[in-house]
Amino acid sequence: MKATTQDLKRLLLLTISIILIYSFTACSVGTNTDNSTQDNMQTIVDMANREVSIPYDIQRIYAADPGSAILVYTAFPDKLIGWSYKLNDDEAAFIKTEYRDLPIFGMNAQVNYEAVITADPDIAIMSGSDDEKTKQKAEDLQKRIGVPVIVVNLELLVAPDAYLLMGDIIGDNSRGEELSKYAQNALDSIRLIPEDERVSIYYANGVDSLNTSARGTAASQLFDIVYTENVCEMESETGDRLQVTKEHLLRWNPDIIFVNGEPKEAITGESAATDIYNNPEYANLKAVLNNNVFSIPKAPFAWLDRPRSENRLIGIRWLGSITYPEYYDFNNNDIKEFYKLFYHMDITDEQISILLNQ
Repeated sequence: MKATTQDLKRLLLLTISIILIYSFTACSVGTNTDNSTQDNMQTIVDMANREVSIPYDIQRIYAADPGSAILVYTAFPDKLIGWSYKLNDDEAAFIKTEYRDLPIFGMNAQVNYEAVITADPDIAIMSGSDDEKTKQKAEDLQKRIGVPVIVVNLELLVAPDAYLLMGDIIGDNSRGEELSKYAQNALDSIRLIPEDERVSIYYANGVDSLNTSARGTAASQLFDIVYTENVCEMESETGDRLQVTKEHLLRWNPDIIFVNGEPKEAITGESAATDIYNNPEYANLKAVLNNNVFSIPKAPFAWLDRPRSENRLIGIRWLGSITYPEYYDFNNNDIKEFYKLFYHMDITDEQISILLNQ
């Protein structure tokens, strides 16, 4: 049967109608999906000056290094999905029970990225600064785990900005501002010490307390900003730390020695301080003669270094109160305030005694 001209017109109209309906439907679906995605995302500028698109609703954060984990825990502990390493007993004692046994993802070259991806984070936080190396590292991590990576600078002097950024990321500006205000007040508490009143210090690390950090390095920053005179000015080719000898220490003869011990060997600062006091070769050091060898508090994390974290905020006034008591006021109430605000714990005077004598 031959098709008439009228039949062909009807067929053509029907075909055009189907095409238009399909096109409209497809466009509508595409537009709605795009709008929905855009509505659920925001763009923030991180501390490496990168624009990063992240969800508004963030429930799970992967911290890519120990410092970032501490930052996330102190700000929004319920968002942290795991630690970089297993907390030791001293550290765990000052972490709320429900967060002590979070998954361990590893650190440096030992990160289990499969476990990170399986944990399904919404974003990742990575420490770093505004340099090309950090930016490339963030981009590489982003590709590897498939979620947005935000760089936060953990440098002590920009801690107020880091906490404001955390508040922006989570959408809880009041919490970010609260921690930022504390950080700014801590920095504002630093006093300029006249040169003729400055005390000399030695920063002791390692199993024999002969591993140290020179003035001007990141590891000794707190000693520098509180205006002490770090006796070590030697440069190291391997980073912040360098090995010295007993002869160095005897020649430097510092007013005060701050002892960290060696956490990797389970040597506490208190036992390292005792070893210095009991060593006859050190008997005539000014710090020994004047009972000025101090263990550095380090639970859950060190107040000065190893790792360099938000604990340095309380470290400012603690260090100042030892080196320049006439300029700094510091007591147990200050410690309780810090641990309540940052570590979400009400600690006792007995726990403070443990902290100060580790």
